[in-house]
Amino acid sequence: MKRTFVYITSLLFAVTLACDEDTVAALGSGTLNGIVVSEATGLPIENAQIKLTPGVAFGFTDAAGLFSLEGVPEGDYSVEATKDGFLARFVSTTILPDQTSDVLIELQRDDANNRPPSAVNLLTPTNNEQNVPVLAEFLWNSAEDPDETDILSYRLIISEVGQANEIVYENISDTTFTANAFDLNFATNYTWQIGVSDGVNDEVLSSAFVFRTKDFPASEILYVRQENSNFVIYSTDKTGAVDSTFRVTDPNISSWRPRKNPDNSKIAFLRNVGSETHIFTQRPDGSELTQVTSIPVTGFRASEIDFSWSGNGDRLIYPNFNKLFVINADGSGLDELYSTSPDQFITECAWSPASDDLIAIKVNDLNGYQASILTIDDSGNELETILSNVDGAAGGLDIDDTEEFLIYSYDVSEEENQDYRQFCTKLFRYSFDDQASELVSPDGCPGDGTVDVDPRFSPTSAQLIFTNRSNDSSIGDIVVADFNGENRAVVVENAIMPDWNTAQ
Repeated sequence: MKRTFVYITSLLFAVTLACDEDTVAALGSGTLNGIVVSEATGLPIENAQIKLTPGVAFGFTDAAGLFSLEGVPEGDYSVEATKDGFLARFVSTTILPDQTSDVLIELQRDDANNRPPSAVNLLTPTNNEQNVPVLAEFLWNSAEDPDETDILSYRLIISEVGQANEIVYENISDTTFTANAFDLNFATNYTWQIGVSDGVNDEVLSSAFVFRTKDFPASEILYVRQENSNFVIYSTDKTGAVDSTFRVTDPNISSWRPRKNPDNSKIAFLRNVGSETHIFTQRPDGSELTQVTSIPVTGFRASEIDFSWSGNGDRLIYPNFNKLFVINADGSGLDELYSTSPDQFITECAWSPASDDLIAIKVNDLNGYQASILTIDDSGNELETILSNVDGAAGGLDIDDTEEFLIYSYDVSEEENQDYRQFCTKLFRYSFDDQASELVSPDGCPGDGTVDVDPRFSPTSAQLIFTNRSNDSSIGDIVVADFNGENRAVVVENAIMPDWNTAQ
């Protein structure tokens, strides 16, 4: 394919030919176009000098590596391209009258005498430093370039001690770098070192330093954040500070609906196993991961399903279509506790933290609507009905530690959207003594188009935690409020499904 080149300059030629004036007059002339690029990268080389022999003709390439020589007498020529830092290159070409000849010249770097940079000295974290923040700042001194012309770049390599995985940050131009949020784990030993490259020689590595990140911070809140296509569980303090936040579950596997065991440090949550949903437990550091259920957790929409620990944390209850099962925390002793009609689903349940004989459940039709909220005892006997076959969505069950109140959410718009979209969902606190519900969310539908869902009492029942989200989205913010719903404050943005957690 014929190349098209941009004309960049007018050139003067002093061409000496071994012939008389009549011969010179008989010669025609043509044009030479060309481009000069790096052989290694294919990128154009600017300001390369072009010489044409025989004769004395010269010019320079433009920013695109292009050159054009006009009025060149016909004949055979050698075209030379030179540039500092590259080896000179010659190519042959023939100029024909009134025609354009094209050449491509690829230059090799002149690296034979280029010397590698020096290794850097690591500064912080110092070797064997303890209690390093997970948002660690890494600092090293500048490498020295003996050639003083190379552009140096750094590579930070962090490795977990005893593990094959590496965290690598590349193309760093400065001598300081702060680790990305959630890249480093708490209470973990790492090594770090710096590689420096001049783009010519092999990378030069520094020595390696060892450091340990600080222990797990006091953790008061669990929540779920969507990353790519997965739900991931996190834990943080009540400020939501990034440096007090850590990832609880594997980001490569979807995990949701965290529930803290009231009697130990284990966390239960839902996770997909093939096409089924099951309850898993683990410690906050990811150890002792255990699948508890063999019969799956099933009902209306996996994202709406909830389960619950018993008050002392030795058992769990969970729904399976129209049945409510109870199972020991180690996965043994599965038993059916309660069932409803086959045309209904049990979607949510909440076990009282104070005793075993009070359980709240939500029952709905196959589309998630016509919801009823009722209580049963640990033998499956029905005790009290709070809502009965209401229009619109309801849920978000939790019982306070005094067994005086039940918190729940209800869409007062009473819309029954086919996509289960909620339009005006509010929080209500039901008094078992008064057998009446009191509004906890602000009066009227929120003007900003948000809904309050997934409420939970704090361990002392002094506060509430819940999700406030857009009425057309599943992702919102985690909000903490007083027991009566006042003094609302966002503690975590872009998160859902909160629960209270005790200090680790």
